[in-house]
Amino acid sequence: MSEVGMGSARIAPLDGARSFGETIAETLFADSYFIWGLKAGQKVNKNWTWFLEGRNLSNQKYAATTGVARNQNGADGALFLPGDGRTAYMGITWNY
Repeated sequence: MSEVGMGSARIAPLDGARSFGETIAETLFADSYFIWGLKAGQKVNKNWTWFLEGRNLSNQKYAATTGVARNQNGADGALFLPGDGRTAYMGITWNY
């Protein structure tokens, strides 16, 4: 049996704005983003399957995690941790 799948994620506020507040006071904002990927695989027999997967195929730069570090030398600091760039995976699985 063969499988092909495609996935996407759009992270944005419901009102369609280009950024969204990261704090309750809405003093820190992160840009919205859209990423997509593709996965394909095939079951070889009862026990073995293989797969190929690509993630963030458009190589979108985005902040996967955001936060605020309180009181860094007297001021709060913004933390924007980057998401993974374009990645590819391939593998096999064995089920018993």
